[in-house]
Amino acid sequence: MSDGHKTAGAGLVPAIAPLLQAYAAAVSELPRDAQQQVHLTIVLETTDTHETHVVVADGPDATLVATIDRPINVRVSGTHEVIKTFIQASGSQFIVGPIRRGKITALRALRGSLVLRFNEGGSVRLSFGEVSQPEAVIHLSQADALALFCGTLKPQVAVMLGRIRIESGLPFLLSLDRIL
Repeated sequence: MSDGHKTAGAGLVPAIAPLLQAYAAAVSELPRDAQQQVHLTIVLETTDTHETHVVVADGPDATLVATIDRPINVRVSGTHEVIKTFIQASGSQFIVGPIRRGKITALRALRGSLVLRFNEGGSVRLSFGEVSQPEAVIHLSQADALALFCGTLKPQVAVMLGRIRIESGLPFLLSLDRIL
């Protein structure tokens, strides 16, 4: 399935390299038969510099490719700086975490989008399964986003402590529990 995007520029490539390494490390921790079942397509798009980078992951291998030729599992959109910071700060946990926790099937089955509006400014949209609806919008710090993806902060606790403010999309937020 091609949506016509091509890899543009190299601005995010240095930030993507650790994502590829973290992915390979996470998959290598899985039993060999489970490794071969990991197939993901991740698209990183910058809204200001109009870069599009496609990461295709098959089994233990993840590479940057020039075009999209299969369904997209996760699309990450935001400004260049916010995406770069998000990838570097989160240690790629938004992808690696579900793999390590054995929730890759749940990640591939997820449909909808999550908008993280950071208290420090900027936002990131994570779209799952090539659809934008249902949409959930939350406000939080970048540190709390990292803690959520790393599994050190439970969403319910964050809400009760006021560290996350839900703007919309509670039903979709609850479905994210399958991958966190």
